[in-house]
Amino acid sequence: MEDMRPLDRRATRREALRDREGTAVANARALVTACPHGACDAAQAQYESVDRNADVSPAEWSARSGHAPGCPVLGRDPSTDVWRLLTALGIVRSPDLSRRPRRDGHVTFI
Repeated sequence: MEDMRPLDRRATRREALRDREGTAVANARALVTACPHGACDAAQAQYESVDRNADVSPAEWSARSGHAPGCPVLGRDPSTDVWRLLTALGIVRSPDLSRRPRRDGHVTFI
């Protein structure tokens, strides 16, 4: 079996996400709310843009995704910031706030 070229692998990954972007955002936000730290909640996320030159500490910056300021970055699931990336790149406009993640990681509709 031939090894896939790097571009082929990226295309495969990209296609795996196509038309599932909203689900990826909902899942990532659910992971924030289910964070073992206990004080993290996707509902705390901040959506407004921040100037590149703004004086924001790393803890404040990472808390913008809904994690508590004291939540250790290395203790988080790295997928929790996927939704921020998808919205920052304009792939998804904003999280669907009618789908609220619960503490157990499941999504409920409000």
